[in-house]
Amino acid sequence: MHWNSAVFTAPRTNRYPRRSFEAACSSESCSTLAAMTVVEHADRWTIEVDVPGVPLDDISVTLTEGMLVVEGERKVHTSENTKPVFNDRAFHKFRRELRVGEGVDQGRIDAELRDGVLYLQLFRSPEASPQKIAIRSAGA
Repeated sequence: MHWNSAVFTAPRTNRYPRRSFEAACSSESCSTLAAMTVVEHADRWTIEVDVPGVPLDDISVTLTEGMLVVEGERKVHTSENTKPVFNDRAFHKFRRELRVGEGVDQGRIDAELRDGVLYLQLFRSPEASPQKIAIRSAGA
């Protein structure tokens, strides 16, 4: 089974495919889109979201009415008596949204933060898993 838009839908943004964070700015504010990969397995989907330098306490994952939202913030850490002389690092809020379809067991989602990557496991619902159907002979 390939990426199925009936199971997941997300805005497609490929302007900066090699960056960990991609700017999504409007006239009022600027936020970022964390780079994301969705991998399909026989029994689940794995979503990998790049969140380098973001501690666990600054990341939120919610599922509400079929919308999976990953959001957080990479914050500047400075002390009172210092000021940055040069800063080439990005410090922004980020947000990714995926519409989760009926093929996902919405009560069974796991999340783990490891080495700057958030790993989400979304398992297939039992109804959506392929099932072998027995065929009986007409004469039996």
